[in-house]
Amino acid sequence: MPDTNSPTTPTSEEIQETAHLQQTAVQHLVAQEATLEECAIGKMSAGDVQCRETAIGLLRARNATLNDSMVSALAAREVRSDESIGAMFIAARQVEAPRIETKILLAQHVQGSVTTLLDTPTALLAGAAAGAIFGVLAWLLRRH
Repeated sequence: MPDTNSPTTPTSEEIQETAHLQQTAVQHLVAQEATLEECAIGKMSAGDVQCRETAIGLLRARNATLNDSMVSALAAREVRSDESIGAMFIAARQVEAPRIETKILLAQHVQGSVTTLLDTPTALLAGAAAGAIFGVLAWLLRRH
């Protein structure tokens, strides 16, 4: 189980229980609990994860606390931050941060100022509109 305080080269590691990583790059990380500081992670699955100044490509977690961190795609039960959250895609039951910046946000409960291209209500509306349009087109094509 890595517990490092010095920069390391990118590796491919899997961790099953607890991970405390600092200034580390990892391709794939699996942990029940993880604390990451100044790390770069390609893909991660975790129970509870706390990140500070960390970049993660794909994160699946039960609870994620992201402080000054960036995630490309995130799926979690709860996502929190004392600062802003930046992600391309967030799917969560609850998202809580002063500022949330994402391209796509799918969440039941959101606390904070949100900047997004597509949120849950807009996605539902777009899906209903697309279904109605395809239904009308299918009906029209069957009549001719």
